[in-house]
Amino acid sequence: MFSDILATSVEQLAHDCMLLCEQHYPTIHSRGMQENHLAKTLCRRIITNAAQTNIPLIAKRIEDSHLISQAIYRLEHDNSCIWVIAHHFVSANKARREALLNTIALLQQNFAPGEQHYLMIVADHWFDRSKASKEIPAWWLGELPANHQDYATVGIKLQACDDSLANSIKQRFNYATGSMALQHPFQRTDDLSPVLRYLFLTAIYKID
Repeated sequence: MFSDILATSVEQLAHDCMLLCEQHYPTIHSRGMQENHLAKTLCRRIITNAAQTNIPLIAKRIEDSHLISQAIYRLEHDNSCIWVIAHHFVSANKARREALLNTIALLQQNFAPGEQHYLMIVADHWFDRSKASKEIPAWWLGELPANHQDYATVGIKLQACDDSLANSIKQRFNYATGSMALQHPFQRTDDLSPVLRYLFLTAIYKID
């Protein structure tokens, strides 16, 4: 029921965040967005799109700061739950990747039997000079993006990655393959080309 709504919401997220940043983040490219802003923006879009199909959603933030550092929301309708995790890759190292997987593990404990669960992850990253940073697109997508050569024009030589988010999730949680995507929500003012150094990463999983 929610698969199309979630896919559409992800497509619209970049535009929503661009509007948000015009108000709150005049220096977005130097630090990225707060995780709670990312999560709330995505949740508002999902709620709006669901309402247009006469599906009311109730949103609740998961408050468990001593266990989870990320911003997490639960959207509910009848026996369906959408879990939204916002994760800021201030660093792309293995510790930050593992932190995301650990959060999924903690959330999984709340997946009640008899309910339909969806997992949505939204993350952002500002490329730096590290190898780990240049691996992030391949780690997220499972392969280098088709336009990987475009990044070289702005000094970013993307790297292949031996592991992937999808593989890690499958091995650890046995979830079926999700829908992974990356976007560049911001444009240069001179020629409206995308700002490749800053990216959004999204993943959608339907938990069977």
